Amino acid sequence: MSLTAGLLVTMGIVGLSREATNTFHEEIRTANAESATRTSVDRLRADLQRAAFMSTGNIQRDPLIAKAPGAPNVDPTVASNFKGLARLAGIHLFLGGSAAATPLSASQTPALNPDAIEIAGNFSSTDQFVVRNIDVSPASGCQRIWLAVDSPPMWRILATQFSNEGGISGAADQNLINAFQPYTSAGQFIVRIVDTTGHTQYVATCAGTAAGGASLSVPTPWVDIDLKTPILTTQLTKTVGGSGGVCAGCLINPVQIVRWELLASAGGALNPLVPEAGVLGDGTKYDLVRSYVDAASGNAIAGSGEAIAEYAVDLKFAVTADSSADVTGQNPVLNTFALDDESSSGSYEWAKDVSTSTVAPFSKGPQRIRDVRFRLVTRAASADRKTNITAPPAGNIAQRYIFRYCAGALGSDGGLPDCTQQTTDVWARARTIVAESALGNQARMYYQ
Repeated sequence: MSLTAGLLVTMGIVGLSREATNTFHEEIRTANAESATRTSVDRLRADLQRAAFMSTGNIQRDPLIAKAPGAPNVDPTVASNFKGLARLAGIHLFLGGSAAATPLSASQTPALNPDAIEIAGNFSSTDQFVVRNIDVSPASGCQRIWLAVDSPPMWRILATQFSNEGGISGAADQNLINAFQPYTSAGQFIVRIVDTTGHTQYVATCAGTAAGGASLSVPTPWVDIDLKTPILTTQLTKTVGGSGGVCAGCLINPVQIVRWELLASAGGALNPLVPEAGVLGDGTKYDLVRSYVDAASGNAIAGSGEAIAEYAVDLKFAVTADSSADVTGQNPVLNTFALDDESSSGSYEWAKDVSTSTVAPFSKGPQRIRDVRFRLVTRAASADRKTNITAPPAGNIAQRYIFRYCAGALGSDGGLPDCTQQTTDVWARARTIVAESALGNQARMYYQ
């Protein structure tokens, strides 16, 4: 009798311990999902606040672009060879841009259509570097811009040569490279040149190491520009902007385009997220990824992706845009669109690819966007619920707020999991955050 009683007590303790352990791990998974969401929101908002910083809201319509009389802002030959440069804008939204990479989105209730976004600005520096002169006899496909060594931005770069021990560390070269070519293995980035009349030009860096020479022994810092994006002189622009030959006193600064999207974690194109050799990737796991965009191809640079949040399952955007005629004598006319409003007149009408948006009214352009709202959803790593909880629609738009996400293992035939059955755990708990960021750099961009 004593042994039997002891066995019963032991079985009860073991059962209670197992249940407590399961509950503990479930709560840890949910807490991790919420923590990842909050961290990602802060990072995305920081990028949004730099939209059009030391850049342009819309390269195709910006009135300060230096160009020849009657010519478009971007030369057609340049546009055909540099797709990323041709669509340079503070904000570029891709409706459903993450849907193809997240096939589980379509099987949710309600179905999800996650977006992607490109944000352009200066993300690597807060300085404008002073130009000393521009090579007039370029070679090897690159034109070198020499930077003044006696300017405050360069002093800050050169100061990094001194290590804590007071010796020369050689870090100045790398810091200058990091500013103009933050991912040096592949791809091309963008440089803005501001001439002495205030007009701007946007050109592409040469592939590979595009900047350097910032050292105390040979104080000749430089940036190399791809000759296929030529620097316009005042002779070509008829004195409406342009470099004026040597362009002494011009300013330059780096510009980058970053892309935020959801990607499958086992995707071979994203090197940091490739599973180890021989390890099967989780086909139901998606991550929020931030990548640099190549100025030439317009695609994300392979290998530049940074996993910002694991187990991200939804990413949606909406904007507030100003449709007023101009700033003189008229208050702003703000148009605020709802999340999940995918109509032809909604947010995406204002944030299209500017290199292909040639139909009036041009006032509906990304330069008129004043605020961006977004929704990010992450889920727990493991499915631990048998049933779903759905949110009711709001008004006439089905708000896709979700509390649980169907993330059961993929079927043996490669098909999607069955999200209708209630016999096994296929639902993972999800956490949703909605946030917004004002685009301060575009607050006074009224051009059409």
